[in-house]
Amino acid sequence: MAQGAAPIYFLIISILAQASAFIVGLLAGGFYPVGISPILSVACTVLLFSGTASLVSYFLSLPSSWVVANGLVGPLLYLGAESTFPTEILLGLAILLALVYLPAFWTRVPYYPTSLPMYQVILEQLPKDQEFKFIDIGCGFGPLLEFLSRHRPHASFDGIEIGILPFWISKLRFLLLRRHNVNISFKSMWNLKLTPYDFVYCFLSPAPMERLWSKAQGEMRKSSLFMTNTFQAPVEADQVFEVKDKHSCKLYLHRMTKSDK
Repeated sequence: MAQGAAPIYFLIISILAQASAFIVGLLAGGFYPVGISPILSVACTVLLFSGTASLVSYFLSLPSSWVVANGLVGPLLYLGAESTFPTEILLGLAILLALVYLPAFWTRVPYYPTSLPMYQVILEQLPKDQEFKFIDIGCGFGPLLEFLSRHRPHASFDGIEIGILPFWISKLRFLLLRRHNVNISFKSMWNLKLTPYDFVYCFLSPAPMERLWSKAQGEMRKSSLFMTNTFQAPVEADQVFEVKDKHSCKLYLHRMTKSDK
């Protein structure tokens, strides 16, 4: 993952991936054996298109969700061109993708899932035998909060999310789990007061970090902990943990030193 990556970067890389896939698809047509069936020819072309787009996305360090999305473009375009395929299904898929990724265009924060190895590093920063209040800014589908709340049942966990589909899935997740110490809200981080929280965690993008750090300084209580995944606040962290995951992410910890509110 590029440290300075922003949504425009992911869009540019995605366009490059699709262009590469289109070229590979065109070139591959000249190497098919004479007499190959039209169905097999189309299937091979779609698979090459999808595979090339995914590989280019992967090797240029796009998040896994974007790698999958780029790989789906070819098959979806082909299905869209087939008049026998229900357009309602394609429309539904497009709406689902928009419900997940659309907020990135005005928040400048693409969907970034926290890696599983990072879960344990975050958990180790949380007290085992005392109550505390934790918030995940941009909680997505809620897997991190599910993990933390299971291992720290005495604590209170909040998550905020503005992607419509991730919000509702996360909300439903904890209703079904009956996890009463987790609350999910459809809310922007700029409309959130950070004062009640002992731990504030985020995995966003470089774009909002300076403003969010200023907000944290103005609202968080003394000794509370501001935790950022990969994208740093504009000051040196008190502690840095390197995580052995796919992108070698780092967890930056900032202990707040201002006077209590």
